[in-house]
Amino acid sequence: MNLVAKDVLVDSGTIMICDKSFYNRFSNPIFEERLTTIKKVKPGKYKLNWRINGPINGEGVLDVITGEVVICDPCYPANHNHDEWMKLLNSTEYLKKSPIGTVVMDSMGGDGSYNVHFSIIKI
Repeated sequence: MNLVAKDVLVDSGTIMICDKSFYNRFSNPIFEERLTTIKKVKPGKYKLNWRINGPINGEGVLDVITGEVVICDPCYPANHNHDEWMKLLNSTEYLKKSPIGTVVMDSMGGDGSYNVHFSIIKI
């Protein structure tokens, strides 16, 4: 399955693709439509290949639990709770270690707006 998330806004230098349940660690995560893209995907484990604005690409493993995949800068759903956001950053070495079942992209060169193209294959 090929999917596109257009104009993903980035403020923390990262984009994360993850199941919506990942954000349960934050009290009252916020999924503003202009800041997050949510795609419907059947639950399961997937190999994910991604590409951003041309030649920047990578891969990872995505665990889909709820059937809703969130594509966004992870700071947006968590931004209203600084302490919880800092715990996530510290536990992942500032998202250099992707949390299990998530895919983190940080090689796009900084903040801005990006089109994320990705394909998923059930494994």
